[in-house]
Amino acid sequence: TLRMSYQLSTSPLSQLFADASTKDKFGKQIREVIMQYCYRTGLLPDGADDKTIDASVASLNELDEAASSWSSLQVCSLAEVAQPQKPLLGCIIFYPTYSTWVGGRLRLGLVQCDSSQQSNQQLLYSLLRSVICRALDDEDLQRIELLHPASDAAVYGPLMQLGFEDLTQTEEWHFARLDRDGLQNLANRPAKSGIAVRAGAESDCAEVMKMIHGLANFEKLQAQVRINEDQLRRDIFGERKFAQLFIAECSNSGEILGYALAFDEFWPSGRGVCLEDVFVQPAHRGKGVCSALFSAVARDSLYNRRCHFMSLCYLAWNSAALDVYRHYGFVDITGSDSSKSNGAHFLRLSRDQFRSALGQAL
Repeated sequence: TLRMSYQLSTSPLSQLFADASTKDKFGKQIREVIMQYCYRTGLLPDGADDKTIDASVASLNELDEAASSWSSLQVCSLAEVAQPQKPLLGCIIFYPTYSTWVGGRLRLGLVQCDSSQQSNQQLLYSLLRSVICRALDDEDLQRIELLHPASDAAVYGPLMQLGFEDLTQTEEWHFARLDRDGLQNLANRPAKSGIAVRAGAESDCAEVMKMIHGLANFEKLQAQVRINEDQLRRDIFGERKFAQLFIAECSNSGEILGYALAFDEFWPSGRGVCLEDVFVQPAHRGKGVCSALFSAVARDSLYNRRCHFMSLCYLAWNSAALDVYRHYGFVDITGSDSSKSNGAHFLRLSRDQFRSALGQAL
């Protein structure tokens, strides 16, 4: 049990940045936490200069920008009651995302605890209990997930003890990321004539659901698709709007050629976009449809959502997909293009394990 000198709180980032005084205080504390996380996980080398830090860690202005336009971005933090101005003892930044297999999920964008504290694991478990309880109370959330290096034993080990599954090990899921310059280049790619990309509509859901099954079948994971057309419609076009849907169609006939689905993502460098799905109908592959979808998502994320990067996941055996992603400028951050010891592993806790995880985190 934590001593009473520690205070646990959870708030939307927008609330922490509501006025100048709290913005300055919490902004600096959160940025310090992000820097600590980057040093601990190898995203920043020891002794990094200011230029390297600024390229890897979101600025106060970028955090403020995310706070003002991303209402579902939440911060769970631990601070010393007696010295609230000191650096935070721990922090989890989290937000809802979406899976076209199971529906709503909760993504932990960053998990950081002060490793110098003797009660480090207790601090971590207190943070995780708070976040898991919130997910348990929200029936729309079917999973909790995060990207985290397996080499970081101080966090990875406790997560495994709570029941998280390392999908990079069990199913070979890898993540790739495109930086801001690459995102800009992707946004500027011209579309081939005859292909138009528009925002998805409720009337597209029946056709999109067929393509979701087609994608899952290609990935040999068809049995994992649990949502139906009604849930897809509710989740994308209902009150919560978990993700953005993009439809590629023939400019002349209106025939649907493919789709993409994306949602906002947080990383130490700030706000980005995660491309959850990209699928092109088999008869229209190799004709520029995939490129048009990527470019449309990049433009929307840059100019409408002010994102700084794009990420996606893929199965390691799908080398053809990785070749396409590398062509666009993506870098594998799990293992192929980075140090495997510091590579980001995809970790997941399913809803049926939430309660047992809470029992473990005592």
